[in-house]
Amino acid sequence: MWLTLLVGGVATAQPTRLYVNANATAGANTGLSWPDAFTSLQSALTFPNSQSLTEIWVAGGLYKPHASDRTVRFQIPSGVAVYGGFVGSTPGNPTGETALGQRPAVNPIAGNPSSSTLSGDIDNNQTLDAANTDGVVSFSDVAATTRLDGFVITGGWASDGLGYGGGVRIQGGTPRLANLLITDNRATNRGGGLDADLFLGTMTISDSRITRNQCTQDFSNGGGVYAVGFSSGPDGGTLVITGTDISQNTMAGNFGAGGGLSLGNITALTMVNSTIRQNSSTNRGGGLYTNNVAALTGCDISQNTALTGNGQGGGWAIEGGALAGRPVRVTSTTISQNVADNVGGGLVCNAGNSELLMTDVVVSGNRSSVEGGGLLSGNNSVTLTLTNTTFRDNESAGNGGGIATESIVRLTNTRFENNRSAQFGAGMYLRGNASASIAGSTFHQNQTPARGGGLYAAGSTSLTLTNSVLSSNTALAGGGGSFYDNTTAVITSCTVTSNTTTGNGGGLLAEQFTTLTLLNSLITQNRSLAIGGGVLRIGSFTALNTTFSGNIGNRGGGLYNSGERVVSISACTFDSNTALRGGGGVGDGYLDRITYSNCLFQNNIASNGGADGSGGGIRITSGTAVIGQSRFLNNAALGTNDVGGGGVVLFNAHVTLNDCIVSGNRSATWGGGIAVDRGGTTLATVVVTNTRIESNTAQNGGGYMCRNPSINQLTSVTITGNQSMKDGGGVFVSGSATLVSANLLISNNVATEWGAGVYSNSGVSAFMSTSLVGNHGRTGGALLFNNDSQSTITNCFLLSNTATTRGGAMHCENNSNPRLTQVLAAFNQGGSDGGAFSHKGSSPIYTGVTVANNSATVGGAFSGTSSSAPTITNSVIWGNGGASAIGNDGTSSLSATYSLFEDGATGYNASATNRVSVPSPFVSAGNFRLNACGLAIDAGNNATNTASLDLDGLTRVQNGTVDMGAYEFSGTPTARGGITAGPGGPLTVCVGSAVSAPVSVSGTGPFNYQWYKDAFSSPVASQTTATLTLPSAGLGDTGSYSVVIVDGCLFSFTSAGFSLSVSAGVPPVLTLAANSSVGCVGSGVVLPVTVAGPVTNFQWYRDGQLISGQLSATLTLAGIQPTQAGNYSLVATDTGGCGSATSTAFSLTVRPVPVVTLSFPTGSTVVGPGTGVATITVPAPFTATTMQAFGGTQFDWLAVIDRINGYEIRQVDSNTTGLFTITRTGPFRLTVTDSNGCQRTVEGVIH
Repeated sequence: MWLTLLVGGVATAQPTRLYVNANATAGANTGLSWPDAFTSLQSALTFPNSQSLTEIWVAGGLYKPHASDRTVRFQIPSGVAVYGGFVGSTPGNPTGETALGQRPAVNPIAGNPSSSTLSGDIDNNQTLDAANTDGVVSFSDVAATTRLDGFVITGGWASDGLGYGGGVRIQGGTPRLANLLITDNRATNRGGGLDADLFLGTMTISDSRITRNQCTQDFSNGGGVYAVGFSSGPDGGTLVITGTDISQNTMAGNFGAGGGLSLGNITALTMVNSTIRQNSSTNRGGGLYTNNVAALTGCDISQNTALTGNGQGGGWAIEGGALAGRPVRVTSTTISQNVADNVGGGLVCNAGNSELLMTDVVVSGNRSSVEGGGLLSGNNSVTLTLTNTTFRDNESAGNGGGIATESIVRLTNTRFENNRSAQFGAGMYLRGNASASIAGSTFHQNQTPARGGGLYAAGSTSLTLTNSVLSSNTALAGGGGSFYDNTTAVITSCTVTSNTTTGNGGGLLAEQFTTLTLLNSLITQNRSLAIGGGVLRIGSFTALNTTFSGNIGNRGGGLYNSGERVVSISACTFDSNTALRGGGGVGDGYLDRITYSNCLFQNNIASNGGADGSGGGIRITSGTAVIGQSRFLNNAALGTNDVGGGGVVLFNAHVTLNDCIVSGNRSATWGGGIAVDRGGTTLATVVVTNTRIESNTAQNGGGYMCRNPSINQLTSVTITGNQSMKDGGGVFVSGSATLVSANLLISNNVATEWGAGVYSNSGVSAFMSTSLVGNHGRTGGALLFNNDSQSTITNCFLLSNTATTRGGAMHCENNSNPRLTQVLAAFNQGGSDGGAFSHKGSSPIYTGVTVANNSATVGGAFSGTSSSAPTITNSVIWGNGGASAIGNDGTSSLSATYSLFEDGATGYNASATNRVSVPSPFVSAGNFRLNACGLAIDAGNNATNTASLDLDGLTRVQNGTVDMGAYEFSGTPTARGGITAGPGGPLTVCVGSAVSAPVSVSGTGPFNYQWYKDAFSSPVASQTTATLTLPSAGLGDTGSYSVVIVDGCLFSFTSAGFSLSVSAGVPPVLTLAANSSVGCVGSGVVLPVTVAGPVTNFQWYRDGQLISGQLSATLTLAGIQPTQAGNYSLVATDTGGCGSATSTAFSLTVRPVPVVTLSFPTGSTVVGPGTGVATITVPAPFTATTMQAFGGTQFDWLAVIDRINGYEIRQVDSNTTGLFTITRTGPFRLTVTDSNGCQRTVEGVIH
């Protein structure tokens, strides 16, 4: 192809494409076609008429810049694309290729390089030496259309002058390189394969391989490629590499940087789908060295090395000030099997104030000799942001098998797996002032013989770990999962599992000056052969809503706390952890102050299968601890020669337990629930409040054990259902321990041997307001005191306890002399002797006690042997077997004063101050308060009373003198009962009459009544109430009656006699004057009755209802009304009241009076008749006036027409029509009679 131009009238050929073929010797060699191709590439590059030249096509063959001058290179013209790898003319195709697409495929990546080779071996000895050309290809300030495509570039040796670019040298411009194999070139200074001064240009390399090139001098750069830009700003040139392999390039001199690729200042790099592998550097960046913006996508950086003693970044070294505030982005890239003999086996990033962004990156199989097998970032102004990135199988001979950094770290969904380090932090190592935020990440199967298998943080670092997993990591020296020293770490919603160490802290180890916070996390299945199977904490520690489960340690299976720091643990669970020596769930030692709140300790074990193993749930050995609202369930301390404490063991510590539950725990020795001991010189003090200790088991002290110098304060504690194989089913107190308790319930505990409720052996104890109920043992059902034990028992209840031998409530032995004050002992059972209390060589003091309803073969209340001499005062001993209530051998005695005994009891000294009662002194069989009539009221001795309140909290002395027994009677004592009223009499009644004769009594019930007749000759059947009741008296009931009464105090008394006389009686005969009568409203009725016989009383009734005031034999009614109509009868009673008669009925009918209506002349006015008198005014002038009346059958009129000399002149008329004519004005009167004869009168005045 060519253009023809007219120059000075002469036509000159201006080709756009030239052809080169080393084998085209038969043609004209004009370069204008394949048949006439140049045989020398230099001929085409230096073609004189090249103004229109855009392409040079080069056929396969060997091309050299010059035959002998090593200073000559192939200089690629600007704007020209040089393509190699063509076939050119052949006999079968004389014209050769006519389109670029016809060129044979060139793929150096796949091992199919171009057939066109540009070689600097001008001495033809096939050796790369200093006789070769000083570089092979050059570009200078070329345009973006300049291209070199499809060549093998080899044999260049850049040693003269600067020593840049053994294969290719680019000085400015924006060339494009593609499908090249740049191999076996050298440069003394930089760019063994390719060197580019990009200035502000952009160079593109695609689909090429740059391999086996080398830089030879010290401090050289870029064994394969070196590129540098130039600008006054942060960005110079840009290098874009796509689909390219940069491999097996080397730096032969010391302190070299970038074995495969090195970028100088302010050069930006974009690399896509490319490989940097098997390159080596003697200093930094075995594969790649950059110091400006870089973006890698889909790349592979592998098997590169940075060696010779100071190697940094075996795969990639990132540094340089041009990166300040600018990110390096790596996406979907693999960095693997790189080696650095110093730091950063995979890559190192030390560029200040920069950010490394890695997404979907795999960093695997890299090694370093000092730190950072996978990655090192040693600058605390660097930010590492890693997402979906994996660090696998990396190794460091020092720290940080996966990562070592003191930078700002942000990890999301990042995985550290199978990394190894000879020192700290096999997975990740944080140091200096590093700050790390890690979320959704995994540290798995990382290993170190030192500390921090998964993660290590030290030296003023800060760490936030969220939603992450540390699993199956190993650190032989400590911190199998992670290790923290002088670090602030917050771990949230994480899982720490299956990590191991032969040192401390199988899961986590937090050293001194560390502040560790665990939130909503799971610490499980970790193992330590030393301290802290799950976690060892020495620094400050906070844990919230975190579970420790299945961990194993020598001490502190789940957690071990140590160090003088404040610790707060809330809403945490310790489940199924194991400690070979102590603290199956938690071990605490050398503490300052620790608080547990709302925690669960369950199924933890302290045992090494032999002698050791204490504190199944928790073991606290010093310091101050507060445990609140926590539960200790089914833990075990199985050491056969250890202090025990199935749930809790406390040594030398100051511990408070409040509102806790200790249940189902077991110990092979002491304290199934809680054990307290002193292992050193510090006195242990324990305060337990509002806590339930139940269903625990131990050899001794099934529920609670304290021994050696310790002070134990138990308040509002329930100790129930515990069991010991020997002594102290509920509580065991031994040695010089002191137990002070108040408001305890000790119930249903079992001891195979002694002291089912409490066993004290040489201990000091005080029980106040405590109930011991339903405990069972061989000896001492509730309490057993032995070997000079000292105890006070005040305001306590000993109820329903049993002993198969002696002492159902308490047994004392070997000079143990407890003081019992205001104690109720009831329903206890001793087998052979001492249903309530048994004494052997001991002399307790009993004051104000109530001993009731206890039983034993001998001594239902007390038994004594071996010179026992207890004393009793102000007490009630009743209902304990009568004659067998007290049983002493010949050497023992019982001294009693001011006490009440049941009738028949013997074995106590006779004293005038004692009393004997046949009736029970108690309210009822199960209520042992004094009844109002008991002999124990106000019968005690004030001088021996020390209590101000009784068992009910009532004032102890009510009436000036203290009562006997544990209860003070608060009312008024009941005197002997008596009759206060009744039964009355004498009384005479009629046959058939009901008789009721009540009595009223004083005193206290319940009262029993029995009526007798005629001097107690026989009881009256069914008459057992306070009232004699005879529903229908007969003549045979005549006699004298009295009642015998027994009150609530069992006192009896008899009433006076009640005389009853029964009479038959005679009824009168009554005759009425009439049987019926009819009357009008307003009329009167008088009905006399004739009476035969003696009559005392009369009473009239209407329709069966009594008529008030009608008490004579004559019925008198005035002004009758309709409501009085009815049937009237008279009841008359004889003088004895026994005979009565009722008259026949008298019927009274009441008729109404008529209703009168008057008719007047038209125009008349009527006023009234509100008063019964009408005033009628007729129209003037007056004339005779006729009126008409209605409402009756007979009308009687009367009008006064004049008065003369005091006489009235009247006008009178009677008729049945009702008409009447008045001739003159004046008054008138009208009487109307109806058909029943009833009348109404109307009066009026006519004007």
